[in-house]
Amino acid sequence: MKTDVDLRKTLFNSIVVAGGTTQMLNFCKRLHTDVQAKTRAGTKVTLIAPNNRQHSCWVGGATVSSIKAFNKMWISRKEFQDNDRLFNMQNV
Repeated sequence: MKTDVDLRKTLFNSIVVAGGTTQMLNFCKRLHTDVQAKTRAGTKVTLIAPNNRQHSCWVGGATVSSIKAFNKMWISRKEFQDNDRLFNMQNV
């Protein structure tokens, strides 16, 4: 609800669920009900649940890593270790 008002309709209409835990019994139905309850009346909420969503993270990572521009985003192990406080999620 903190996004730009003009974007909300588009965002609510294209929620993609991914990952193995989204295949739990009634997960999508419960998520849809919860999101719908938090929107204005009449707002259409659409969940997109691909059949292979248990592998979505892998497929996405493989796709991004195959893009030529991705080579510029790599960091070395030394860079990571030298800046570990920047990458350490415990400090967030």
